[in-house]
Amino acid sequence: MKRGRSNRIVPLVVCEEHHEAFYVWHHAIRHGWIPAGKNALLHFDEHADTALPRLGRRPPDSADLAELAAWVYRELRIDDFIVPALHQGVFDRFEWFRQRHAAGAIRRAQVFTATVRGEGRSFLYGQWLPHIRRQPPADARLARYRAGTIDEAPRRRSNGVPDFDLDYF
Repeated sequence: MKRGRSNRIVPLVVCEEHHEAFYVWHHAIRHGWIPAGKNALLHFDEHADTALPRLGRRPPDSADLAELAAWVYRELRIDDFIVPALHQGVFDRFEWFRQRHAAGAIRRAQVFTATVRGEGRSFLYGQWLPHIRRQPPADARLARYRAGTIDEAPRRRSNGVPDFDLDYF
């Protein structure tokens, strides 16, 4: 841990596998490092990691971190851990920074997550477009999305949770 400018300790967690971040975010919430919601995920990675997981079972609701860790290793992969965190409301903003985004790529949008038939195991994720707004999934949850380069990353962000993958560098 390191002291930040405000002289408070800033926790730093290093993970071997990127999907372990899902566990770390819940650990951070339970230990008061970050709020339980209304956070901004600042994702520095060449990959969005927003693949749609197909879970054998829903995330555990209990506060048992050991049970959550076992679930993370059994159910999540290194490219599908962000959508469940958005759907749980851990983050209401998802900001993805990479070296270069494709020409014509969506840079800002309102996005949604939902689960198929509200069952919590198969996910939907995409832009909150008019045809979806007319008949939204029952458990739809909204978030703001922004994409950019490191030069466009905010210098300060309230409730910002940085997430660095070494392939960014």
